[in-house]
Amino acid sequence: MRFETESDKIHLISLIKMVAAENDKKKSYDLFIIQNSLSVILHLIARNIQFLNADMSTKIVESSKIQQIINFIHANIYNPELLTTKNLAEEFHMADNYISEYFKKHTDVSLKKYILNYKLKLVETRLKYTDLQYSEIAAELGFTDSSHLNKTFQSYKGITIGAYKASISA
Repeated sequence: MRFETESDKIHLISLIKMVAAENDKKKSYDLFIIQNSLSVILHLIARNIQFLNADMSTKIVESSKIQQIINFIHANIYNPELLTTKNLAEEFHMADNYISEYFKKHTDVSLKKYILNYKLKLVETRLKYTDLQYSEIAAELGFTDSSHLNKTFQSYKGITIGAYKASISA
C-alpha cells in the first residue's frame, strides 16, 4: 500500500507493533489500549485509501483514454487519413509529437507498429474467411498494391501471403 506521507506509514507500523505487544500481555485494561489503537489504525488506513483512490482514478482515466485511442484505430482502420499522428493528436487533444510517445508508454508498442499489426491481423482474417483477391485486400487496408502487402506481410509474419493462404487451406 502506498501512503500519502512517510509519517503515516511509520505511525501505522508502530501502532500495529504496539497492538501486538498489548495483546500478548493478556490483561483486561490492555483491551482499552488495543481498541483505541485499532481505531487510529483504521483512520490512518481510511485516509490513505482516499489517497490511493485518487491515484487509481488518474490511472483509470489514462487507461480509458488509451482504450479510446485503440477503439478509434479499430473503427477507422479503413480510413488511413484518420490514423495519421496529426489527426489522432487533434482527435484526442494532444500535441502531434506527443501522441506516439503517449501510445508507446501505455501499450509498449509504437503507434505506427500497432496500426500495421492490426492491419496484418485483418489480412489474416481476410485470407482465412474470404475469397478476396490479394489486390482487393491491399486496397481495402491502404497498401499500395498486392506486392507491397506481400512484402510487408512477409517481413512481419515470416511467410508470404500465398504461402499463408496455402497453409490454411491445407
